[in-house]
Amino acid sequence: MTEAQPVVLDVGNKAARAVLLGGAVSGAIGLFTYYACLTDQISGGTGTLIVAWIIGSVFFGIGLLCAFGWRAASRPAS
Repeated sequence: MTEAQPVVLDVGNKAARAVLLGGAVSGAIGLFTYYACLTDQISGGTGTLIVAWIIGSVFFGIGLLCAFGWRAASRPAS
């Protein structure tokens, strides 16, 4: 009787693609929000501008985390 070999499913490629796409979209939303804040395209008062800046910072931060964590997400299967 032969010994069964373990089955390896490589999901790293799909995860890396999801990280790249999600980070790119999130970073673009953050940059667009920064642009809108800096060019006074946000209607409302100062409070609205501050909230928009914070939301843009969150999205841009997610994009940066994906960019800095790219090596961990695209690691080769071991």
